[in-house]
Amino acid sequence: YRNFAQIRKLERLAEPAQTYELTWKADYVAYSSRPVDGRAHKRPLPDDVGRARLRFIGLKQPDETMELLRGKGPWLAHMRQRLANDQQIGGYVGFLDACDFLVEYRQAADDGQKLDSSFVHVLEGYQEGEESAIRSVESLEPVSVDGPARKIIALRLKMTGGHTDTVVYQSEAGTAKLPDGTLTDARYALLRHGADGTLIAADACRGTMLKSGESKFTMTGDLTGTIVDIVGDLTGTRQQSALIIKPEKPWPTGYTLRGKQLLVRVESELRAACNEGYRVEKVTKQSDELVRVDLQDFAPFVVSWHQVTELPADRSNVMRTWHPMVDHGNTPWYNGMKIWFPERDKTYTMKKVNGVKGGYGGESVELADNAKPAADGIQVGDWYVIYGIRPGLRVTVANDLSWRKAR
Repeated sequence: YRNFAQIRKLERLAEPAQTYELTWKADYVAYSSRPVDGRAHKRPLPDDVGRARLRFIGLKQPDETMELLRGKGPWLAHMRQRLANDQQIGGYVGFLDACDFLVEYRQAADDGQKLDSSFVHVLEGYQEGEESAIRSVESLEPVSVDGPARKIIALRLKMTGGHTDTVVYQSEAGTAKLPDGTLTDARYALLRHGADGTLIAADACRGTMLKSGESKFTMTGDLTGTIVDIVGDLTGTRQQSALIIKPEKPWPTGYTLRGKQLLVRVESELRAACNEGYRVEKVTKQSDELVRVDLQDFAPFVVSWHQVTELPADRSNVMRTWHPMVDHGNTPWYNGMKIWFPERDKTYTMKKVNGVKGGYGGESVELADNAKPAADGIQVGDWYVIYGIRPGLRVTVANDLSWRKAR
C-alpha cells in the first residue's frame, strides 16, 4: 500500500476522528538473554521495575486530511548471550516486528502543492499498574489579535485530579486570544485551573504578557544583543569562555541568568540558519554599552582542529585533512563555517565538505570565494581550526515566567 523499507504488516486504519489515541506497553527487559539449557525465561528485574506504558493522543488539525497507518518494524540491540559451552557471544541482533509503529501520513493534492502540516500530540508515560492522569483532550480555537501569519495551537487537558491544563503554542511572535478570553503574546504558555476554575499555576516563555481572568502577568521579553568580541581559549585547557555583547536593552548582571540558555544565531548564504546554544554562568557590566557573558563549563567556541594533508593541484580551493569532519554529519552543517590558520593568520569560509557514508562529514573541504590557500602560503602540515561563533552574530536569552498560587 505504501512503500516503506523496514516496516512490515502495514495496515490502513479508519479515518481519524478529532482525537485519536494509542497506548503502548513497554518492557525494558522483554528481549533479555534466554537460558541456554531451555529452562523457562525468568525476568531479571522485579515486576514493578522496567514496565511502563506510553499513551499517545493525536489531535487532528482543521482543514488537514490525514491517513493513519500501523505496522511492525525491527529493533536492533547489542546483545551478550551465553552459549552452552560456557562461552559468550556479543553483537548487534535484529528482532523482527519488535516495534509497533503508528504513521500519520499526509499527501499533497497535486505535485505542485506544498504542505504546511501540523502534527499535534500529547504523550503521557506512566508505570504499569498506574492509571492515566488525563481524562480528555480538546483543541481550542485561538485567534490572532496581532502579529504575522503563523501557527497558533491551543489545547485543553482535563485531568483526573479535577484540574484543567491549557497549553498555548505560537510558531512566531504575536498576540493570541483564546475563547475564554485568555490573552498572551508568549510563544509557549501553560495555565492550570483548579476544579473551581481558580488559576493556580502559570508558566510562559518568550513573551511580555499573559492574562487569564482577573490575573495578569507582565514580563520583560527576550534579552537580545550582538556579539562584539569573543574571549576564548584555543589551547584545550578551557580556562576562559565569554562573549562580549552589545545588548539592545539592559541585561541583569551577576548570576540572575545563571543556567539560562543563550542562543547564537548562525546565518550564512551557504546554509540554513541555525541556533548554537550555551549555558550562562554570569553577566558582568563592561561599559555603558557592553556586557561580558561568561559561559558555564568554559564551553569551547571551536568545532575542532585539523591538519592539512594535501593541497590538490587541480583544485586550488580544496584542502584535504587527516581525519573526517564528522560533527552533525547528517546535515550540511559545515557550510558557511570559518577556517582559521593561527600560524599564518589566514581565515577562509567553508563552502562544503565531501560526503561520507551518506553523510556530510568527509575529509575534504571546498573553500568559498574561489580561495587559493596554497597561493596564500598555506602548506601541508599546517593546522587550522573550524569555528562558527564570531562577532556580528545575534544572541538571545529567552525569558520565562513561573507562578504558583500560595496554598
